Amino acid sequence: MTASLTHPNTIAIYDYGRTFDGTFYYAMEYVEGVTLRACVDEEGPMPPARAVHVLLQICGSIGEAHAHGLIHRDLKPSNVMLCERGRVLDFVKVLDFGLVRPQTQTPDLALTSTNSLTGTPLYMPPEAIEAPDTLDARGDIYQIGAIGYFLLSGHHVFRGDNLVEVLDQHLHAEPKPLGADIPDVLRGWILRCLAKAPGDRPDSVDELAAALETLAAETPWSRDRAAAWWRDWWSAHPAADAAGGDAGSLPSGAEVDIGHRMGHAPRA
Repeated sequence: MTASLTHPNTIAIYDYGRTFDGTFYYAMEYVEGVTLRACVDEEGPMPPARAVHVLLQICGSIGEAHAHGLIHRDLKPSNVMLCERGRVLDFVKVLDFGLVRPQTQTPDLALTSTNSLTGTPLYMPPEAIEAPDTLDARGDIYQIGAIGYFLLSGHHVFRGDNLVEVLDQHLHAEPKPLGADIPDVLRGWILRCLAKAPGDRPDSVDELAAALETLAAETPWSRDRAAAWWRDWWSAHPAADAAGGDAGSLPSGAEVDIGHRMGHAPRA
């Protein structure tokens, strides 16, 4: 199913099959960069303009999946990477479609096994806990909102000492307010994505993307700012320079080619 997707922000599957002993395999695009989880854990919350830039690209990837009748079900910061493509920095790749399934899947196949939950608890929409057979594209929208909350705040929407506590908060607790430095419109869309009832969320990823496009036009994340961030990143990670160059010597602006410097971080 993933191989049928062609959006540039989606990890590409080049080939798949079974080995002589029946083991399933697939060959996918090689991505070098940093996951959103690693980026925020080390650098702290993103500026709103950069978060919008990232979320808009995630919406592009997931929007195509939804148009094909597929839902991801496991969107989270560690499943999204920032990289460089065609000399464009902060290019998003959505990874790990391992839990993808058709929205029309039969109820029993919504579970990986009897009475089990499918997904990551910290990013699990309420309906995936209460009635996983009803899960549809709006579950992905909840997870995109949770990623946005993480990018803007530096921490997960809900935290707890154990699985039950985290899941209970997804079902009953309201997210703590985002900082006052977050634009009201952006804050409103993030919280709308995190609505408990699927019907209270944006109707589609396309609706969310349209709102993010307006925000991006008002406060764009420029190529110069992206280049400056990557220069600082490589300066702080000199061991990452597989080519042996000086990370501090990267030029400013959009004409930065950092493809050879991507050997340090999580890969897919």
